[in-house]
Amino acid sequence: MVEILAAGTTGANWSLDAPSFEEGSHSPGVGLFIIALNPDLLAPDFSARMASQIERLSSKGIYVPGGCCDKDEIDLPSSLVVTLEEYCKKSIE
Repeated sequence: MVEILAAGTTGANWSLDAPSFEEGSHSPGVGLFIIALNPDLLAPDFSARMASQIERLSSKGIYVPGGCCDKDEIDLPSSLVVTLEEYCKKSIE
């Protein structure tokens, strides 16, 4: 599924067709696909379920990246927010 989104929908090389990342003078021509989801739109109890799952994993000694963070938001530089907002406006037109 990741390759379908990252290569198929962007026109980039499929993994079997991409040149080596480590050798040669040509770019592998791989794609990039970014998706942002608001999980609460799909599962209104997502936040509570996720918190419970993180606690269960942590209690078993499993490292959860970002698990020590108590914030519900990610701080982004204002310049990045402006750039993203401008891009979204252009893509709607």
